[in-house]
Amino acid sequence: MKKKALPLITCLLLLTGCGTVNVAMKPHTAFTKNSTITIVVQNTDQLGVQGKIEHLLLERGFEVLSEAVTQDKVKLQSESETGIAAKSMKESGESAAAVIGKSRSEQSLSRVTEIKSSYILRFRYHAYYDVFYWAFTTFNATVVNLASGEVVASVNFSGDRSVDSVLEEFANKLATMAKSEN
Repeated sequence: MKKKALPLITCLLLLTGCGTVNVAMKPHTAFTKNSTITIVVQNTDQLGVQGKIEHLLLERGFEVLSEAVTQDKVKLQSESETGIAAKSMKESGESAAAVIGKSRSEQSLSRVTEIKSSYILRFRYHAYYDVFYWAFTTFNATVVNLASGEVVASVNFSGDRSVDSVLEEFANKLATMAKSEN
C-alpha cells in the first residue's frame, strides 16, 4: 500500500507546484473594491496575464478601468511632441534631444495622472511552459495610489506554480483585504 501511495503523492505535489502568494496591504488604507483601478504590465505579457487579472478582479467586484484609455492619450501627446520641442527650444535654447527627453518624462507622468483611475496595479513575472501548463517562477505586483504615490498593497510569489492558481490566490487575497463599500 505504501509503495502505491508514494508515486501518487509525488505526482500530486508536482502538479500543484509549490510557493505561497504573499499579499501585504497597508493598514488603514482607503483602497476598496469600489476604488477605480487600472492594471498595467511592466514587462512583456506573452501569456495575457493583464487580461486574466482584469477578469479576476471584475469577477470579485472591483472597478477596473482599461489601460487602452491611457495608451490613446499617450499616443496623442506623442504626436504633438515635435511641436512642443520646437517651441521649447526657441524659448530655452536647449537641444532638441534634451527637450524631447523632458517631454517624454513628462509624458510618462501624464500617462499616470490623466487616467480617471484612483489606483494602478503594476505587475511583472517570469514564467515557463511546464508539461501541461504555464507556470510562474516569480510574480510581483504593487497597487499604488495615484494621488499620493503611496504603495497600498504588494504581492510577491516565488516558486513553481501554475499561472492560473497564483492569479486566483492573488485575486482572492486582494478581494478579502480590500474594504467593501456597499
